[in-house]
Amino acid sequence: MKLRIKQHLVFLLSACLLGASPFVLAEKIYKWVDNEGNVHYGSQPGSKKAEEIKINTLPAPAPAPAAQPAGQPQPSFMESYDKEQQEKADAAAKVEKEKEARAKNCDIVRKRLTNLELGGRLYEIDEKGERSFLSDEEIQKRLQQAKEDVAKWCQ
Repeated sequence: MKLRIKQHLVFLLSACLLGASPFVLAEKIYKWVDNEGNVHYGSQPGSKKAEEIKINTLPAPAPAPAAQPAGQPQPSFMESYDKEQQEKADAAAKVEKEKEARAKNCDIVRKRLTNLELGGRLYEIDEKGERSFLSDEEIQKRLQQAKEDVAKWCQ
């Protein structure tokens, strides 16, 4: 029983040493059992019954990131963060500006629609400063266009 425990300890110790030993860097690793039943590992076969063990090697390390061209310092983390925050702020300002423009356009087309719906005699002032009254057909066309504009700008 004690011999069996010793064999297991020897095997366990051998396996641990194998993982941390320079044998890992060797091209070939051999395993053999001696006359007493002890398992051995080495870079040279210890007996004719030694068998070669295949060991999975570690993958090659990942290549280093491409270096910045000379004369261009790499931006720091804080500079990158500040740039990202500035881009977000610019995008938000652009969205807000577009929102204001939509609101303004919506207000204009609603007023135009209201004036057309009120009816009555509608007119335009021409280049000479004189009034030119709109026909019923022209009023209906402009009324339809005003409704389309309201649908477009006042969503």
